[in-house]
This record gives sequence, C-alpha cells and structure tokens, in this order.
Amino acid sequence: MSNQTFAFKQFKILQDKCAMKVGTDAVLLGSWVNASNAKTILDIGTGTGIISLMLAQKSGARIDAIDIDT
Repeated sequence: MSNQTFAFKQFKILQDKCAMKVGTDAVLLGSWVNASNAKTILDIGTGTGIISLMLAQKSGARIDAIDIDT
C-alpha cells in the first residue's frame, strides 16, 4: 500500500490528488463519535470524507458532507 491510498476494512480513500491527506485526528474523531441515535449528520469541510465514511458505517443516519475544492 502506497502513501497515496488510505485503507480501512470496508473502504479505501485514494488521496493522491488531495492537498490534505487523512490524518490521525480525523480517524480518532470518527472512532470517538457516538452517532448510533443520530438521524442526520452534517460534515462541513469534509476534506477526504474520512469522518463521514466512518460514521456511515456506524449509523443509519443521513449524512451530508461538503467541502470546497479550488
């Protein structure tokens, strides 16, 4: 696995063209959040989308994730 790919058990993030790569803080936050009772989740400034993907695995909530890519 190269530095361009970040892999979990159920998904991979190809980050070769991302300015900000997946970081430890995002992985820890995604692991820490308890979203089991959430109906909706809003992720503003999602970056690679790692937190949204992790929360999608943990809950049945509708997730809206947005980021500005310039």
